[in-house]
Amino acid sequence: MSEMSPFHAAVWLRTKRLTLTTLSEAHIEKLNELDADPDVMHFITNGKPRPPGHNEAAVPRLVHYAREHPGLGLWPTYLTEAGKALIQHGFETLGL
Repeated sequence: MSEMSPFHAAVWLRTKRLTLTTLSEAHIEKLNELDADPDVMHFITNGKPRPPGHNEAAVPRLVHYAREHPGLGLWPTYLTEAGKALIQHGFETLGL
């Protein structure tokens, strides 16, 4: 996993139109921007804003979880083909 994303996070899976990276503290600023967008939060929290410091507290816990459980966790995803690529990876690489 030597390839890096724009956030200096290791790339976990890449296709022509999709990149999954490992979650890192470098993503917190962008997560805070998404949390500030009512259109985004409508689908996540029914439009309720998250409390200040939410991502600063949550991301380190999620990073720790992913390190303790390789292959599980949350992956920041960069565009399309996600479902097809994940299903293919699950069956062909992980043997699910």
